[in-house]
Amino acid sequence: EKEQQLIIMATMTQHIILVMIAIFILWSFKKVRSIMGSFKRGYSFQAQFEYRLDQLLSMHPEYKVYLLLLLTVLLLLIGGFLYCLAIEFTNYINGDPIEFKFIEALTKSWSFLLDNTNHLEEEGLFPILISFLLSIGGMLLDALLVGLISDALGEKMDELKKGRSDVLEENHTLILGWSDKVNIIIREIAEANWSEGGGIIVVMSEIPKEDMEESIASFFASEEMSLKNTEVVCRTGNSLLVSDLKRVNAHKARSVAVLAEDGDPDESDAKCVRIILALCGGLKLNGHVVAELRDIDNRGLVELVATENVEFVVSHDIIGRLMIQCARQQGLAQTYTQLLGFDDNEFYLEYWPQLVGKTFGESLLHFPDAIPCGVKQHVPEENTNEIILNVHRDYVFKEYDQLLVLAEDDDTYEYKEIPDNIKYLKKVNNINYEPPDLMIEKILFCGWRRDLDDMIMELDKCVAKGSELHILSGIPIDQRSRLLEEGGLAKECENLILHHHIGSQVTRKDLEKEDLGLEDYNSILILAESLENNDVTYADSLSLSSLLLIRDIQQKRGVEECTVISEITDPRTKQLVSIAQISDYVVSNELVSMSIAMVLEKQEINQVLSELFTADGSELYMRSILHYVDINENNMHSFWELSQYASFKHEVVLGYKSTYNDIVVLNPENKKDPIMWSEGDFLVVLAID
Repeated sequence: EKEQQLIIMATMTQHIILVMIAIFILWSFKKVRSIMGSFKRGYSFQAQFEYRLDQLLSMHPEYKVYLLLLLTVLLLLIGGFLYCLAIEFTNYINGDPIEFKFIEALTKSWSFLLDNTNHLEEEGLFPILISFLLSIGGMLLDALLVGLISDALGEKMDELKKGRSDVLEENHTLILGWSDKVNIIIREIAEANWSEGGGIIVVMSEIPKEDMEESIASFFASEEMSLKNTEVVCRTGNSLLVSDLKRVNAHKARSVAVLAEDGDPDESDAKCVRIILALCGGLKLNGHVVAELRDIDNRGLVELVATENVEFVVSHDIIGRLMIQCARQQGLAQTYTQLLGFDDNEFYLEYWPQLVGKTFGESLLHFPDAIPCGVKQHVPEENTNEIILNVHRDYVFKEYDQLLVLAEDDDTYEYKEIPDNIKYLKKVNNINYEPPDLMIEKILFCGWRRDLDDMIMELDKCVAKGSELHILSGIPIDQRSRLLEEGGLAKECENLILHHHIGSQVTRKDLEKEDLGLEDYNSILILAESLENNDVTYADSLSLSSLLLIRDIQQKRGVEECTVISEITDPRTKQLVSIAQISDYVVSNELVSMSIAMVLEKQEINQVLSELFTADGSELYMRSILHYVDINENNMHSFWELSQYASFKHEVVLGYKSTYNDIVVLNPENKKDPIMWSEGDFLVVLAID
């Protein structure tokens, strides 16, 4: 009975296997037929079959595996059937009984497909012939399988090489787009993450992954810096596609930077609008977005589609205004470079319960390792948060207020009681210091910028009436007038008188023209030309060449006092400025990049930077020490003492610039110790005007 049950079970198993094979074959034929479609008349069967097969494999690459499996099953069934017939035909010739064992024949055929030497053990002409053919078929199947595996691995390696694979990171910093600012942003984010053990930065743009990685490696090698345990992941993709944004886990990033493209500002800002739509409309973001705009006039358009977690940095307009300010006040460029970034001091917000009920003037003396700069007011009923810089000294801290300070790091300062030897001043004697009247100046702009009209209007506000502005550029004068008028400079300036000169800033013959008169200028601004190929290295080469020529001509003509401000777009060019003896310089792309990096790390800091970079609210100024104390009467004053004097003028002192070494010092140490001041010293202050 047991033997009979085993025979029944074996027979049932054979039938089940055959039924499953039949179902698979029918399903495969049906699936392939539904995809390949019906054949049309007028074309040969071979041509239509090849066309349909090519269409099938191109649209559904995964069907290569199904077709290989189907081919294997068909070869196994046909081979097994023929081998079974060959065995039975041999038995018939030899007079042996005929037992048509199909399952055993299938097993034997499978062994021939797997091992091409098993056919050597066969006996009889027909079994040897069938087994040999099955062995050849097995070799072909092995070759096809190896080819499929090789193609799959090759496609996967190409996908990894092209940066098309998914990013599985969370809480990372995402940078969308590629420009010369990317490397600086990565450097600043790496510096910020260093105290936390490092982080993850993901960069996605439309350029090849290898080019991005090579550029990043080259930049850090030239700067002799490391990523400080921060990992950078590069991917190739389109920021306008939600699918590509999901591939880099944009919705799980803690912050997203949308960089502006080179070329036409309006086109760049229009693309920024579409990217923000894809981010805010197509994804549910966990973090905030920092969008770089090229033109301040386009901000209103972008705000129509932006949500409350989107911040804006208008790069081009910021730099033009900063260059004017830095040209007017020596040392201001150093100040901005130190403030924007994570190497030195930076802004921090924190709630201190000890300050509730105290005035802002008192808070200046409670933090020996930091400088209070403002207050973040929080109204729980209205759920609003507003950062106010340079609040009045009599402002009283409320329960939910946070203090904004300038400090080296968030763990390097703490609240301390006012030392016994420091007196909190409730009133001071006014210093009757009157700054000298503005003198008529002669200023030269070498080069042309798209926002030159804004720079002229900014300069017109801070010069004496009758001052002259000379512009040297290769752009025709009628075209300049049209560009200035389109930018908003339709009427004559209130204080400035414009003079146009045609020529190249890197040609000695043009610079030596008598009507230009390089020896007569009080200050010269060398602007980085906007080139069609957007090569920042070449733009800096033009700026440095122009600088060297101007210096040489002025030296030969006996010019000693002339402030020269040069715009530098590539931060690596800073290594050459000391050789060229530049009085001061503005690394435009670096300042914008550091601003973007700061907002990426702390969203609320954009309120602070926006106020510093615009004409509204408080700004940075270099004030003479004579504004606050009479050094002829007493030239020994501590930093805290000067801070209190400035607070009565509604100003906050951030640091100073001494004539001893001409270096700006922010958030100095030992604020309670007296310092010897001289007439040429300046304080760095936050002031409304």
